Amino acid sequence: MRKIACERGDRLTNRIIKLHNYLRDEADEDYLAEQIFQYGAMIGPGMSRLDQSDDRMEYIKNLHNAMRNIVKTKLWLDIIDERGFIEYRTYISMVRECQDLIDILMRKTEGMASDLGIWEESEP
Repeated sequence: MRKIACERGDRLTNRIIKLHNYLRDEADEDYLAEQIFQYGAMIGPGMSRLDQSDDRMEYIKNLHNAMRNIVKTKLWLDIIDERGFIEYRTYISMVRECQDLIDILMRKTEGMASDLGIWEESEP
């Protein structure tokens, strides 16, 4: 699962970089380009950093940073879509990728909380 999460993070980061370049060069929209780049370019490295954490506290910090970057990227994708700078199907695809990574990180959080005895699975 780690490799898949890192690959998905890298793929999304590459798509964000392409979107950044389009916004900056083609759409002449520097502010949105920089905002999406600020958070989106850190998704792949953030997912990789999780596996490189030396201890639990560093892991939690890296998990928080990865989640924050994904959530903020998703927010900026919403704004870019609202302003009409992205095709709807591309927007949906990128938002789904963000949501998939959020789901992965939430499972990691739940697993860690369960290991610490502070999370109990609820029955459906």
